[in-house]
Amino acid sequence: KDKKVLEAARRTMNACALLTKITGKKGFTARAVRYEGDEGYGENLDMQIDGGEWHKAPDGSCEWLGETSSDEMTGHYFAYGIYFDLVADKKEKKKIAQVVKTITDHILENNFHLCDVDGIPTTWANWEPELLNNDDRWFFERGTNSLEILSFLKTTYHVTGEEKYNEVFDMLIKKYHYAMNCMQYKCEDGHVAHIDDQLDFTNIYPLLMYTDCPAQREVFNMGLTH
Repeated sequence: KDKKVLEAARRTMNACALLTKITGKKGFTARAVRYEGDEGYGENLDMQIDGGEWHKAPDGSCEWLGETSSDEMTGHYFAYGIYFDLVADKKEKKKIAQVVKTITDHILENNFHLCDVDGIPTTWANWEPELLNNDDRWFFERGTNSLEILSFLKTTYHVTGEEKYNEVFDMLIKKYHYAMNCMQYKCEDGHVAHIDDQLDFTNIYPLLMYTDCPAQREVFNMGLTH
């Protein structure tokens, strides 16, 4: 109930929404923005550099960074869900529902990928069943990325109430065994890092908060215990 904390949370939520609006591509979310006077402004536009490509916003107000990854999206869905549950008024809940729906629809319309302004999927924002389950190059991301998309879909259903997101959620579990992929979503290998822990905990929280099915919750809890 601290007004300063409330305003900080509101500022953050609006900043997240801006990152999706500013790209000009429906549902595609920028990694960052920079404004005139910021370091690097106007440099290396539309050129591939470490961390992605900077683009001029369609309205000319700023520049935004592409090559958005699954990590960034994990933060967005987690933040929107928490804010929706604990802070948002009716107007803000409507805004959050629209932004989250737009992002999720982009992912679904692009075969479970984020596609940048060039129409090409970004390097790491991949939740496609055929790749996660059958391409060994995605073996180490299989568990975490399965966990991510299930968490994204449940969060989207939670804030919009639209059943189609539950239907995709169930399809990924029944047809592509994504829940089983989550039973051991952390691989004990050279890829293990604290980043994995942060991603997984940030995804498992909303998934358990918004999943009602006892059987599904038991499977997700097995992954959490592991």
